Amino acid sequence: QRQMCIRDRKELGIFPDPTSIPNFATDLPPAGGIGDPVIVMTTVSVSEPSLFDQQPAIDQDGTLTFLTAADQNGSAEIVVRLTETGVANPKQSAPQTFTITLDAVNDAPNLDVPAIYDTIEDAGVVVVTDFATDLLPGPITATDELDQIVTVTTAAVDPSLFIVQPTIDNDGDLTFQTTTDFNSSMDEVLVTVFAEDDGPSDAPNVNRTETKTFTINVAPINDPPSFSLTQSVVVVSEDQEELDGTERTEIPGFAVDLAPGPPTATDEVDQTLSFSLFTNAPELFEEQPTIDADGNLSFKTAKDKAGSAIVEAQLIDSGLGTPPPNDNTSTTSTFTITIT
Repeated sequence: QRQMCIRDRKELGIFPDPTSIPNFATDLPPAGGIGDPVIVMTTVSVSEPSLFDQQPAIDQDGTLTFLTAADQNGSAEIVVRLTETGVANPKQSAPQTFTITLDAVNDAPNLDVPAIYDTIEDAGVVVVTDFATDLLPGPITATDELDQIVTVTTAAVDPSLFIVQPTIDNDGDLTFQTTTDFNSSMDEVLVTVFAEDDGPSDAPNVNRTETKTFTINVAPINDPPSFSLTQSVVVVSEDQEELDGTERTEIPGFAVDLAPGPPTATDEVDQTLSFSLFTNAPELFEEQPTIDADGNLSFKTAKDKAGSAIVEAQLIDSGLGTPPPNDNTSTTSTFTITIT
């Protein structure tokens, strides 16, 4: 009885064609002359035929040929004998037995992820169910690896872009949170990922996938601008402009800290700003109150008019105001102009 060991052709990737072993059978009878019986080697039985896509056979030159089934391992006992052909009463040799053992080789686990995931700025903690698919310890045919534990490892190329670093759990769910006011116009968001099983890793075993990279595309969201008022009440005299000899009453630096968005929204620094004002007593003014882009308040009182006007002020930037959650308008600040 002979025994030989071989590793699964698919796991090793070195036997795309049937395995052939010359001179496996020796001391074969010589070929006869014309009219003599032809002696061939026949396979009597294979104890584990499922291990092979092409069953073991030995030709007349003694070459053993077989093709292993993908991702299979184990041992098969093969029984062969010599048989005469072309005669009425063929003779047969005593059976010979040998064993083919397919050594187990650990397959790399499976892992598929999309190339791009789209989200928006300031989305909070994002959970993407089933982001990673086909998360398996190996090929479906590698049934001996089904109990292996698979771990997924992710890493942001630039961790500073995240409040919650990206992770993928064993169910394939992706979790992350990007930094406040960050979007992809500022930088590219790349994440690397690989899966690893707890099987052996020494060659030719493979227990981890190749490292893959995906992109998180963070669409920008416009933040509302902001400002502060230095006064809540402005008091002027009736016909103030005549008294001062000016066209309009001017209060420099009335609005301060004008900003198109929070300091972290660096993609919005080039937006232009303008004020929108509404008053409940427009009749008190010949020229309605305005605040320019530098924060200066100006107005012209109506002749011979006295009273108080409540003025509502909003700062508007040149970014998108719709759709939500884009917002290009500040909260409303209120002040009073009293004409005595």
